[in-house]
Amino acid sequence: MCAARGVSVRARFELSAKLEKWYPRHMNRGYREMMQTLRKVDCIVEVHDSRIPLSGRNTHFIRSLSSLKPHVIVMNKSDLMDIRYQNKIKERLESDDSNSRCIFVNSLDPSAKSNGFSAILPLTINLVRNSNRFNREDFNGYNLMIIGIPNVGKSTIINKLRNINLKASGKATTVGAIAGVTRSVLERIKINANPPVYLYDTPGVLEPKVDKGLEATMRCALCGTLSHQLISYEITADYLLYWLNRRNNYVYVDFLGLDGPSDNIKEVLIKGSVYFNNFIDYKSQESGELIRRPDMEKTAKELIIAFRKGLLGRVVLDDDLFS
Repeated sequence: MCAARGVSVRARFELSAKLEKWYPRHMNRGYREMMQTLRKVDCIVEVHDSRIPLSGRNTHFIRSLSSLKPHVIVMNKSDLMDIRYQNKIKERLESDDSNSRCIFVNSLDPSAKSNGFSAILPLTINLVRNSNRFNREDFNGYNLMIIGIPNVGKSTIINKLRNINLKASGKATTVGAIAGVTRSVLERIKINANPPVYLYDTPGVLEPKVDKGLEATMRCALCGTLSHQLISYEITADYLLYWLNRRNNYVYVDFLGLDGPSDNIKEVLIKGSVYFNNFIDYKSQESGELIRRPDMEKTAKELIIAFRKGLLGRVVLDDDLFS
């Protein structure tokens, strides 16, 4: 059995230093804009990656909303999660706040009508109608705000709702694979005609401080909700190796063409690079000759992409938080 090493001390130090500088600069502006827009909003729509249902929640923002607005929790990418945890996740999130309702969807499923999307609008409208809505006498449509950490599929869900309910083609908001594509609160987007429903898109907002610890941060990075300029693929792959080994899950062995399990990320990536024929050439400063070495970062990236596509199996990274 492989020992569980986790992320190296050096990586922990470097990551913590980067996060301390990055969070306030990138998140405070978006948070302020969202709070300013909140007075116009009737219901909050939280979007999360089903694989990180607890690590991925912005509890700081949710705490400031829970007593003010009803909200629907949309657990996206449900096709990638371990289905055994679905009921546990739903019960946990709804029990935390009696005004919340949880729905599981897969935003990339072409048959979106049948996988939970058809329930989102009726549920939000029902929650609003049964709450103390402001300016009810001046009704000119329902205003929703969609929130969540970066790269969980908020923009894709907005476009899906618009396409399904308005039969509108094209994209009303930008969709990107890079964490944090949406940088500011946009104009409200119409997603339904009768009754009129509008939705404010928002920037992906993470915790102002890393108060959930490095473990939660690494789980978010593994699901692509943090930029790889902040956390490298190699460090992220190191955490994935640790997470899999702790659960005696050695699916990576065949994927990387290894002889057996290992807890040494350098060894794993070197052997994986040879298996994938991932090499990089550089010129020796001493001899001037070209030297070929394994491209570990490229192999780490391929491993992470395979995980995110579900090629390493369906998982809930927060499984230990539901015991």
